[in-house]
Amino acid sequence: MACWRFCYKYYLAMEEERRDFYLYFIYRRYDASGDEEVCYVGRGCGKRVETHIRELKKGKHDNWQLQEWFLKDDSAFLPCVMHKGLTNYEANDLEISYITRYGRFDLGKGTLANLTDGGEGAPGKITRLETRKKMSEAAKGRPKSDEHRANIRKGMTGLKYPEERRRNIGKACRGRIISQETRAKQSAAIKGTKKPEGFRDTMRLVKLGEEGIRLENEIMQLKNTGMKSVEVARQLNVPTYKVYNTVHKNKAA
Repeated sequence: MACWRFCYKYYLAMEEERRDFYLYFIYRRYDASGDEEVCYVGRGCGKRVETHIRELKKGKHDNWQLQEWFLKDDSAFLPCVMHKGLTNYEANDLEISYITRYGRFDLGKGTLANLTDGGEGAPGKITRLETRKKMSEAAKGRPKSDEHRANIRKGMTGLKYPEERRRNIGKACRGRIISQETRAKQSAAIKGTKKPEGFRDTMRLVKLGEEGIRLENEIMQLKNTGMKSVEVARQLNVPTYKVYNTVHKNKAA
């Protein structure tokens, strides 16, 4: 539950900062006079409009009404972006407003081929706990192909978040309390798992950081000259136990 709250909070923070959504109309000429009417209202980001038209041309669009009109006369369709630089919330609100204004054809209230009232998938929709459990159970144990795993690895490799996004992640994590039950589950999940070769060394280097690695290298260089641990500690201005621990770790490695 705590993990779900964190993911949801982080998702909302990301959606609030994004302003790359837009709202578009698809116009349709419905007679020989060349008069046009709005036949579809949509919202999206990136190449959503181009994808929309491409699906219609392939005859694979999930909106049967819009697909039927397109097959009758594909040259009668004209997409047009009406509003740019919107957040997802703003795009959803505008979509609902315009669909209400122009009316749905399937309900006999207007000219639009939209089959819903708009705003689907809007952030803020909270799925019931029972539904989330069913989704979780359905996903458990689902095998991933080697190609799928390779694509995930490729997509994550070299991924760097901008500074502003890092701050948002930090803000969402700050003050998060992990329950004892969750801690126990995490502990039980990793017990008995075999760490890959070099895992512990890698984790140690990550924890040390650049400054820690440099200090350990200096300690080992001085020790290799035959200098005593007390003298090394005095020269580098570090506690003696730090020298002992460094030497012990390197001997164990």
